[in-house]
Amino acid sequence: MLTIAIAAVAIIACVAALILALVTWRTRREMNEIDQAALEILRGDHESRIRIDGSGQGNHLAEAFNRMAEQLERASRDSATQKKRLEAIMSNMTDGVIAASGNGTVVLANSAAERMLGIPSGQAVGRSFVEVAKDYDLANMVKSCLADKDHCGPESRPIEMGIPKRLVQAFMLPQRSGEVFQVLVLLQDLTEIRRLETARRELLANISHDLRTPIAAMKAVVETLQDGAIEDAEASKKFLGRMDEELDKLARLVQSLLDLSRIESGQAEFKFEPSDLAKIMREAVDRVGLQAGRAGIKAEAAISGDLPAVRVDRDRIGQVLDNLLQNSLKYTERGGSITVSAAGQEDFVAVSVADTGPGIDPEDIPRLFERFYKADKSRAQGGAGLGLAIAKHVVQAHGGRIWAENRLPRGAVFTFTLPKA
Repeated sequence: MLTIAIAAVAIIACVAALILALVTWRTRREMNEIDQAALEILRGDHESRIRIDGSGQGNHLAEAFNRMAEQLERASRDSATQKKRLEAIMSNMTDGVIAASGNGTVVLANSAAERMLGIPSGQAVGRSFVEVAKDYDLANMVKSCLADKDHCGPESRPIEMGIPKRLVQAFMLPQRSGEVFQVLVLLQDLTEIRRLETARRELLANISHDLRTPIAAMKAVVETLQDGAIEDAEASKKFLGRMDEELDKLARLVQSLLDLSRIESGQAEFKFEPSDLAKIMREAVDRVGLQAGRAGIKAEAAISGDLPAVRVDRDRIGQVLDNLLQNSLKYTERGGSITVSAAGQEDFVAVSVADTGPGIDPEDIPRLFERFYKADKSRAQGGAGLGLAIAKHVVQAHGGRIWAENRLPRGAVFTFTLPKA
């Protein structure tokens, strides 16, 4: 009996040892799986999960771990979404945003800031702010703030920077979060606003000048007539003719202003119909023929072959050609020539007015089609500076475009396109 009891105890001990070994192995395997999953999550794989077989001793721990992993995955996904939204906002901002850490290193810069500062895309972060700014005033504003963090406050100042010079309003905002100190700089480009303000002042000055000149001339004529010239039939007839000319100038100026205002506001009426472009060109040349002849200038329409039909407002396109021809007449010297030509392209017909004048200053070309702008104020012979602006808007209303360029060896050419019928 003793022998049987000892054998039974030995068997039970062996079974217990086997069970213990099995449980230990299984527990170790489950812990290894948890360790491996935790490492994968630490590496950024938030989709890692522990397999649950339904009978393991560590199921509760695995389930808790998986729930934690799911929460981390959701938080990471939300964080990534917010980051993408912030990046999209920063990338599409027209104002520049740049941030520097407490040691002066750039930690954030959007594309607008890089563009304003002339930095290649993605190469601002990690460099010193002084190196990135490339402007003494801007760099000094941030440098002074970093040197005295305790007394640094929000600051705003206008800065002229870059080549060509651009007016930028710089807003500096120090930010402190615990021991972390940063300087956020917002750059707002005011160059276009300043240009529009300058254009507004020029517009008012030009309107005042163009109204004052004929009014002053008429006032002088009236005073002369009042002083007794009205008693002289020949003199009074001459002065009344002068008044009539000045009134015509005023009427043309007012009509041009009304035309431009209606076209820009979309209130002008256009009557589009298939038209013979060659005929429109010849009629425009005929209208300036007498004036060109008196000035000793040859004006002609060079039309070769059959031009495709265009769907246009005949009167408006005639007005465009009239304005371009009058512009060329102002600057073409006696003995010169003006040529109107046209050529068919894929979907458009290009019409050109070329002259043999002195050409256009390259600095004036971008502004030629602005209202009241006169490229050469010392040489411009009359005119309110509205003709080219009206021509631009009429051409755009037809779905075309207009531009100016110099020609070799001498002269300028204005070209506009019209869609084929």
